[in-house]
This record gives sequence, structure tokens and C-alpha cells, in this order.
Amino acid sequence: MRISLKTTVICNIILFLFYCPALPAKELTDGEILAAAWNQFNEGKLTEAAKGFLQLQLAPNMELRQNARMGLGYTRLKQGKKEIAQSIFSLLVKDGYQLPKTLPALMETYPEDTKERALIARRILKIDPGHEFALIVSAWDHYHNKNYAAAELDFTRLSAISPHDQDIQIGLGYSLLHQKKFKEAIGLIEDSGRQQSEKLTELRKNVYREAILSSLAQNRFSDGKELFDRLALLDNNRSQETITNLGVQVLDGYVRGGKKSDAWNLKSDAWNLADDMGRSSLIGVKRAAAYFYKKYNAPIMASQVLDDDPDACFANADSPWTDASVDFRYRSGDPGLSRLNEISFPVSATIPLPSGQQLTFSHVYKRLDSSDPSAFRAGSYYWYQNGSQSKAALDNQSNFHQLWLSYKKEGLYPFNVAIGTSPIGGDVGITPLFNIDTTVNGFEIDIHRSAVDESILSYAGLDDPYGDDAWGRVTKTGGKLGHTIVPWRNWWLSGRIGFDLYRGENVTNNTAWTVDLAFGQTRELGKKWELSYGVYSSYQHFERNSNFFTFGHGGYYSPDHMISTGPLIRIKSRPCLDFYIDLQASGGWMWEQTADAPFYPEQIPISEKEYNGIYQGNDDNGPTALIQLEAWKLLTHKFAIGTRAKMNLTSEYNEWQIGLNLKYYFKKQKNFW
Repeated sequence: MRISLKTTVICNIILFLFYCPALPAKELTDGEILAAAWNQFNEGKLTEAAKGFLQLQLAPNMELRQNARMGLGYTRLKQGKKEIAQSIFSLLVKDGYQLPKTLPALMETYPEDTKERALIARRILKIDPGHEFALIVSAWDHYHNKNYAAAELDFTRLSAISPHDQDIQIGLGYSLLHQKKFKEAIGLIEDSGRQQSEKLTELRKNVYREAILSSLAQNRFSDGKELFDRLALLDNNRSQETITNLGVQVLDGYVRGGKKSDAWNLKSDAWNLADDMGRSSLIGVKRAAAYFYKKYNAPIMASQVLDDDPDACFANADSPWTDASVDFRYRSGDPGLSRLNEISFPVSATIPLPSGQQLTFSHVYKRLDSSDPSAFRAGSYYWYQNGSQSKAALDNQSNFHQLWLSYKKEGLYPFNVAIGTSPIGGDVGITPLFNIDTTVNGFEIDIHRSAVDESILSYAGLDDPYGDDAWGRVTKTGGKLGHTIVPWRNWWLSGRIGFDLYRGENVTNNTAWTVDLAFGQTRELGKKWELSYGVYSSYQHFERNSNFFTFGHGGYYSPDHMISTGPLIRIKSRPCLDFYIDLQASGGWMWEQTADAPFYPEQIPISEKEYNGIYQGNDDNGPTALIQLEAWKLLTHKFAIGTRAKMNLTSEYNEWQIGLNLKYYFKKQKNFW
């Protein structure tokens, strides 16, 4: 059997491999070790790579040794051993070795927002102006140190490198915003597209808010409105709350801003603009109009604009309602007619109308009781010497009704007009009463013809038990003008002046002046309460003293001079709660002087000198106090219960009053507004 040469060779090779001793391995060169270490580093085998780089730290070739040191630095950095990496790269940078690589690595070993990191970044940028990571570090360092112009330059360069990076856009946007470069900032955020991150959306809100507020601060109201419209159109749903708040601020800017000569026109523009916004199809814009109305005491208009937001404080403020009350009042005095016991039963129904209007119908039944008739020296009593018998008994009680119709309108020119009657069923015939109050440019105006309810004589009138005529049923016709200024922060100064003509059936004419001043501060107590405190002073003057009950007098308090002064305090719950409490108290010292008055001021034809006597005036002084409370609580979404109480203590008389009220709403209520 012959074996071929090829087969023989193969067999010999196999025998050589199995039976020959192993040859010694070839020793790797430094270059090969370096290459292997870098391969292991790139494969993530950091421990093996570190051994290779360490093995070369004593290599005779400087370039190779430096390269291995750089590799060891990268390895330690990747292992999280930043302090070791920092010492390695510091030596390499000191030696100037491959600075475009070693400087960024050294920068990475320092914590964020450190001074060293920023200094290294700027050193990198001198070598490589387009180094993205160094630009990022430098830009944010400039920003955090409020060097917004330098930050803008760095972010602008970054934006050219990475035009779609939203973090860079955010940094650039805020840098522009802090420099008040609103036009550039708005251009940036509008060019960023509609698909935005939460942070970019927040930037847009801030840019538009600051731009709008800046326009309003400079009285550029139309610019502010234009910016608001652009924000509302860009994104309504995601920024609804911001749009609402900014819309209110835009409208508020019209109301509060501008020159004094333009103030009235601007306020008119604000309400016209709110009317337009209330008809917008954008929810945020409609909400702005509604909350503007609420802020300026127009909750019915607010509810009518935003009728589909059950969470709004003023939800269903346009609901009809009815209420019924029972009230008790006691007024002290001498044993005669100056005392008064009163019980009343008011009922009313209120019907809201479009555009913030409402009508209220009221009926009041009252029962008055003075005192023991035998103690009265009333009417023409002094005609009859030694207390001769009267022609008829004096009725010290009176039961009567009153009717009222009131119309209220919210808006730029808010006003309330009420028309009613004096007591129907009293001893003196009825006369019309009215009340008109409004606010014009911050001035509170009240014009009225109202009943003087201080005694049964002044309120309902009486038949003269010694004569043939009735007298009393006094009305006061006049007005009040008040104004409040806020000189600084929450401090306020309030003043009011009033004038009245007192008229009645067979009652002497009278005039009265009143002046009230108050100064104080209002502070918030948490989210639910506000506290006001200060001092007050009040002055009152009547032309005649008619605080008597003989024929021709009116039976009402009418001092020649009255001065009262002292501290005041008021604690009041804030709106949008399911309860309402308003507690007011004032006290101090009161001084009064009353004038002499004839028995019969209407010149009743009598001849006896004694019967033409004089009531002597007097001076008096003493402490005074006034405490008033009104409180309400929603029992259900439609029923509310309330109470009123009053205590007035003076040197002339004391008065107490308490009442209970029940109100029914035809729509569900969440809060008192």
C-alpha cells in the first residue's frame, strides 16, 4: 500500500504538534499593550483596561506613557472615580498634552455649577469655539451668575449647532427675558413649534406674562392686549389658568393705569373689552372676563359669562332667590315715647336679569310699641293745665306695612335704585321713599329720602290726643359723598360728608350735617380672613333740637353738636367660602351739646306764657360703643341661614337689635360671593 506525499506531510505536522515541546510565547510590545488596553476600554472591560494602562506608566516612551495616562484617566472617570481622574487629567493639561481632549475630560471631573468647571469650559472655547459641551457649561454659568448678555451669546451659538434642542431654547429664552428683550424672546418661542415640553411651555407663559406686564407698566395698553390675544390663540387649553390671570391683569391695567386725564376713558375701555372677551369662544379668555367682573363686584355678570364652570366661586350667582327674616329691636329712653320695641317680618324675592341686572320685591310687616300711655306728655299736652283730660287715648302701638321695589345694575357705572313707601297703616298718611347709590370714579354717592325710624312718632306718626291733627312720620331727604384713598400699601384714609333735610307731617323743618373720617390698615389673616383696624372721628350738627314729643317736634335725636372718636376694628371673612362673617366694632368717647327748644315749635296759637315754655338744652359726654355682626352659613346647596346683631351704646340712648334670616336659592350655590 503506497502512501502519498501529501498524506505523509499532514501526518508529520500532526505528530509535531502533539509531541514537540511548546515554544516560548512572544513578549508583547508597549505599543501592543496600549492598543489592547484601548480595545478593552472601548469594550467596557474597564478593570482589564486599567491594568494595561497602569503597566505602561513606566514605559520609556514619553508619548506612549502620556497616552496610557490619558486612557487611565478616562477609565477612572468612567468608573466614577472622579478625584483620581481629576489628578490625572490635571497633570496632562499642565503638560499641555492633547488639550482638545484632556481639557473636556478634566472639566467633566468637576461638579456642576462650580467655578473651575466654567473656567475650563472657557479655556476649551479658546481652542475650539464650537465645542458644544463647553458652550453649554459656559452659557449656564453666565446665566446663573446673572450675566445674561454673555449667556445669550453662548446660547445663540449653541442654537446654531443644535437648533432643535429645547433645553438650549429654554436657556436662550430666559436670557432674553431677563434682559427684557421681549420681542426676541417671543419670536423664539413662537418659532419653536406647537409640540413643546412642559419647560418650554412654562417659558412661553413667563415671556408673555412679563411682556404683557411690562406693556401695562408703561401704559402701552393696546400692546398688552395684543400680546394677550396672541398668547390666547397660541395655546388655550394647556395655559388656561395663565391666560385667565393675564387677561384679568390686562383689564385691571386699563382700570388702574394711565394718566389722570385718560383714567375715565381707560376704565370704560376695560369694561367694553371685558364685554368682548366674555363673548370669546376661548375658555381662558371668557374666564378672564368673568374673573374681572368678580373682582370689580359684578358676580352676576361673572356668572352669566361663565355659566359652565361649577368650580368658580361665583357659579350660579345669577340665581333667583327668596328670603324671609324676623328682626327684634329695642331702643331705650325715658318712660315715654322715646322708648321703642320693634318686631318686623321682611320677605323678599330677587330676580336676576341679563347684563348684571336684578330686581328685588320686598314687603315688611312691623309692629312698634313705645311704653305706658299714661306716662306720655305728647301732642298738645301743655295746652291743658294740671293735666286735663285728653280728647282721645294716645295709641302707643302701631302696626303697619312697607313695600319696596329695587333695581340693581352691575358694571362700570354700578348703581342701585330702590323705591318704597313710608309705613302703610300708621296714624299719618304714606309718602314715597327712595334710595339711589352709585360709585363714580371711586366716589361713593348716596341720594335718599328715607324714614327716620328712631321712635314711633318719627317712624309712623301719631294722632294728637289733645287736638284734632296727626303729626310725625319724619323723612330725611339728602345725600352722602364718600371717598377712600390708599396712600401706601394697605393703609387707607376714608372720608364722608352728608347733608339732610328733615321733614314731617306738622313737624318743624330741620337740617343736618354729618362728617365722618377714618384712617387705618387692612391685613390678610391667612386665606379666609381679613382684618381692618384704625381710628375714626365723627361730627354731627342739627339746626334745631327736635328730640321731643310735643306737637311739632319729630321725636328723633338731633344734637346741636356731637363729636365721637376712638378706635375701630373689623374682622371679615374673604369671598368664596361657604360661610360669611362680618364683625365690626368701634368705641371711644362721645361729647354732645343739645340746644334749647320750645314746647311747640310750630307756633300753636296759645296765650298762656307757661304753655310757651322752653325745653332746656344740655351738655353731656361719656363712653360710646357700636358693635355689629352679620353671619351666614350655607346649610345645603340651596338653603342658607343668617343672623344679624347690633348694639349701639351712647350717652343719649342705647339700642339692641337681633335678627334671623333664611334664604332659598333656585340654583345650587357653592360659596358666598
